[in-house]
Amino acid sequence: MATAQLSIKLKDPLGREVQKIEKQVQQLDGDIDAGDLVVKNPGLWSTDKPVLYTLEATVTSGAVTQTTQTRIGFRSFEFVKKAHFC
Repeated sequence: MATAQLSIKLKDPLGREVQKIEKQVQQLDGDIDAGDLVVKNPGLWSTDKPVLYTLEATVTSGAVTQTTQTRIGFRSFEFVKKAHFC
């Protein structure tokens, strides 16, 4: 069975690394539980100020490395009984 090194990095809007997870994985197909990233006091995304973080995933198996990045934002909202959506 092939093994691979998995690296997940979360970078803030200025490109600074906020969190990082690295682990060896045995199964390279299907879903992989990479763990949890905890971000204390993230900058929140809004239409007025779209704060975007970068999530980068890298998988290395043998001499092959593949990296992908996606931009993500954090929002906060709540449902209030008999009130407007906040």
